[in-house]
Amino acid sequence: MTLPNTRGQSAEDNEPPFEVLSKLWDLRIPGGDIEAKRLTLKLLLIGLAINCETENWSREKFGLSRSELAVLMALRRAPAEKMRPTDLFVVLSMSSAGVTKLVKLLADRGLVVRDRNPAHRGGFLVGLTDTGRALADEAHRSIEVCGPIAQTITALKGESRRAIEGLFDLLLGAAQQGAAVRKSRSQRLE
Repeated sequence: MTLPNTRGQSAEDNEPPFEVLSKLWDLRIPGGDIEAKRLTLKLLLIGLAINCETENWSREKFGLSRSELAVLMALRRAPAEKMRPTDLFVVLSMSSAGVTKLVKLLADRGLVVRDRNPAHRGGFLVGLTDTGRALADEAHRSIEVCGPIAQTITALKGESRRAIEGLFDLLLGAAQQGAAVRKSRSQRLE
């Protein structure tokens, strides 16, 4: 193995950038389950690629950032008409300040409304306007065409799709455990 060149490939044997990164990771942090490390790295790289794809798609199609669109879609999926900002930042894995900023931007654009929360003095609830709901619905209907990763997932059929969905369910369960811990911490700080 050689070190990567400026194009992300090893200069000598043209190993793909992921392979070089994975080997460097194992050399610098030896021990542990290398296969688990490789899977985690692949998942991280897929997540980064999805973020890039959805950022470009949401800006081109809706004139919103990926994060702004994520807030709208989270509100659209919510079981109640409105959500507390605390619930939004847990669901979206964002900071409280980040959610507050996004809600303000979306309210200024007429896509969400903020109402006082009668159950929490000083708190408020966030809900979609009719325009925000229509935009979230349009985004939901067209998400499968937002880039190569979404298109690949859409093309999966049968057992392949079920196996991947099972893995995703397992990983989402772990992510939800982390979200529950973050929510518990935030409630202790309130």
